[in-house]
Amino acid sequence: MMRGARNATIVPHGKHLSIEPPSINFENIEANMKYIQTLVVRNLSTYVKRIRFQVPKSQEFRIVTENEIGVAPGLSVSVDVEFLTRKVDDFFDKLVVVAEDFRGEVELCAQRPQEKARKGEGAVTTMARQVSPTDATEKADRKKNELPTEELNPALPKLETSSVVPSIKVSPDMLHFGQCPVNHRRDIVLRITNSSPPNTSVEFEIPRVSHMRVHPMKGKLAAGQSTNVVVSFMPKALGKYNQDISIKYGNSQYSHTLHCYGEAPVLGEKPVPVKGLERTGRDFDPEYIYVNQEQLNLPPKARNLQSLTKIMKEDLERNQYSFDALDSIMMDLPEPTPYSLSPSAMQEYVRNKQRYNKLLKDSRIRRKIRQKEELHPSEPVDIFYEDDVNMGMLPGSGLKSPRYNVWEIPVDKLHLERALDDDSAAEGVTGHRYMHDENKLIKKKYKAGPTTQAEVRECSASLETWQLGLISFGPAVLDFGNVYVKSTVVKSFSVFNDLPQAILVAMQYDAEELSRSTPTSQVVPSAHAAGFDVSVCSATPQNFQRQVVYTINGIHPYKLLVKATITPVQIRMSRADLNFRFSEDSLEKTLSEKLMLDNPGNAPAKFSWQGANQSFAVSPVSGVIPRGGSQGVEVIFTPPNSGQTMEGYLTLKVEDGNDHSLRCVGQAPEATLNFGVKRLDLGVLAVGLPADRSIPIVNGGKNVAVYHVDSVPDGVGISPMRGRVLPEGRAEIDVHVLLDRPMQLESAVTLNVRGGKPIRLPIMATAVNPNIEFMEDEIEFGQLTLGAQGVVPISLKNSSAVEGTHYVNLQPYPEFSLSLLEERQDTVYDADYDANALQPISLQQYQLAIGGVTEAQAAPSATIGNKTALMGATQNATQLGTQNEDEDEESNSQVYKITV
Repeated sequence: MMRGARNATIVPHGKHLSIEPPSINFENIEANMKYIQTLVVRNLSTYVKRIRFQVPKSQEFRIVTENEIGVAPGLSVSVDVEFLTRKVDDFFDKLVVVAEDFRGEVELCAQRPQEKARKGEGAVTTMARQVSPTDATEKADRKKNELPTEELNPALPKLETSSVVPSIKVSPDMLHFGQCPVNHRRDIVLRITNSSPPNTSVEFEIPRVSHMRVHPMKGKLAAGQSTNVVVSFMPKALGKYNQDISIKYGNSQYSHTLHCYGEAPVLGEKPVPVKGLERTGRDFDPEYIYVNQEQLNLPPKARNLQSLTKIMKEDLERNQYSFDALDSIMMDLPEPTPYSLSPSAMQEYVRNKQRYNKLLKDSRIRRKIRQKEELHPSEPVDIFYEDDVNMGMLPGSGLKSPRYNVWEIPVDKLHLERALDDDSAAEGVTGHRYMHDENKLIKKKYKAGPTTQAEVRECSASLETWQLGLISFGPAVLDFGNVYVKSTVVKSFSVFNDLPQAILVAMQYDAEELSRSTPTSQVVPSAHAAGFDVSVCSATPQNFQRQVVYTINGIHPYKLLVKATITPVQIRMSRADLNFRFSEDSLEKTLSEKLMLDNPGNAPAKFSWQGANQSFAVSPVSGVIPRGGSQGVEVIFTPPNSGQTMEGYLTLKVEDGNDHSLRCVGQAPEATLNFGVKRLDLGVLAVGLPADRSIPIVNGGKNVAVYHVDSVPDGVGISPMRGRVLPEGRAEIDVHVLLDRPMQLESAVTLNVRGGKPIRLPIMATAVNPNIEFMEDEIEFGQLTLGAQGVVPISLKNSSAVEGTHYVNLQPYPEFSLSLLEERQDTVYDADYDANALQPISLQQYQLAIGGVTEAQAAPSATIGNKTALMGATQNATQLGTQNEDEDEESNSQVYKITV
């Protein structure tokens, strides 16, 4: 009988050994004093490990053990680490633990004592971290009871302390042992960590709990130290167990509750202990059966069995879904008994039941039709034309009579799924030929060993040749093909039992590459198929080929060939060379090329790029390509200023695979550009009024030069932002300056030249607010008769160095209007006279100019668009009122624009 096959521990690859503690620290050392600490190494795998220790380099650290130790599965070995020195100082070293597929390092540290007394004071101070939330209240209470010791005797030492709340961390937070037969055991490793503040040790104790055993039950942990506690579930009776384990610490003032769940569904054989002289030291140690809670196979939940009635009402011969639903229900039923039906027998029973029900339904329909015809008989139809007029023709001449003759009906054979008189070969329970599919995993797994007396008898019986022929195995060869290193591929090896009794199939996975295969044994019931998930995983490339031996009832051995080609992770690049060349009409600053990466393997592939520089960059720098997928990579070329040909190599790093190189070559023709002017001085500008200038750019080289505007100061606009200049030619760029506040602009515009050095153009300008005033204090029209018109001249004076604009709205006052005073006839034209100083505008233009919102704001004219930035900063507008009316005629709008 095999034990622990269902809930056996599955340890991840590379973590077959655990080392406790991870580091060893000797504090407050003294000369000529020996210090000893114990290191525990535990074997978590399922086979014997040979462990070697590499001694520390320094002479102060020493280990007391043999050079090589063999550790059985689930057991541990203790090693004493000694420290002895003649000189007090700080020492650091490491201890290396090596196994076949494991390497671990333990940090060794020894520290000299730290000074605690302050220089210049006779007081000794003891400090601790303040943790308790009620520390302030406790200090206040202690202060009331303190005695003025410093006043009585100032030489007494002053002691300060604070309370600390101990705490621990427990992992995992819940223990689920799964199913365990009575008189057997299931074990889980519990890790307890002291998470208290520094220099705080914790003593813990675990009381006894029925059906549970804890080892060790108590211990002491230093600050930050961890320990492993083995909790064993050993049921003594059938039933489900839901118990709590209490971990008490801090002198039993604090406790941590851990919930435990387990089930004992069947009775197990009580192991007979070895006695007498045959008993060895290994027989005294418990045989641990560890449980991996993450991969625990819990019992299936009870399905709604009423769906079986629904399936029986359907037609299994026409509805394929009913077959799948029936199979899934049969999988969730309890283990078969000698009186239960197999899935194939159940399907045959359902088909017969459906045929019987269909026969009853058809007979009832015919009976109803016959009764209806008896109540309402129809007129007889002369289908043989017996009452027709005889015309001298022979009835039925040349035709076959429509009357049926029973004797002419051929006798068909009785179709059965299995011939009753076929004795040529031995037939099983179902008689079906099972099709083995290695790519389809069988989810349901049967128990690892027999539990009842009938199963023990059947699983230990020797089978004859004809009985072995009714057991189907397949496939004979499992070819995994190409498999990446450190990746896992699973295929199914199935066994179909067509015998009337159960059989025991046991697999022997001796190779390390097959250690993740599950399960190791199954009791296959009659007329059932069992699946073994064979997994291949290797950390080294190789041509793997092993024979797995499996036995029937522990007597009849067979062999299964497993083949696989373990290869490094492969990523294929679509191109090995990239050549970057700018076309003649290209205005781009950089060039980019697409590169495709393909992963043809069975697992995701991680990659990263190295070797990127200022000329060649890659995006993305790293990523993961799924199995059988691809990913695009963009390589960007930025030409240098010298115009030289750049060549570089980018390295594609593949995790657990071979590296690939990508050759990149790029060149941009050397170009030389210069501004036609040394600087741009705009002088004095009005705030809010734009100023436009055209700046020439001269190409003094023999190649086409492409430029891009790099940096532009605030308030300055450049058009176009990029362009090209022909060899020995020139081009112009427009500079638009619009300053919204008084300021002194001293900046520069930078143009980057592709394949050449960047050029700069200094820009200088001074923005001021215009100062415009009315020369008259008031406007007096005097007395006017009704219908008469009075004209009064007014004058505006601009005392600033820039022109300004006034906006006047006279719509609320239709009696008033403005017009430009004509020049005097007796004098010659004045130099300051401007015929366009006064212009009537529409209400829409007026609202846009002063910052208002109208419906036509989405499409303003070019002239008004340059005035929208005024916002009153460059104007002293006299707004006498606003209305929502919009006149189309500018001459009658009574809204004016005055430029001085």
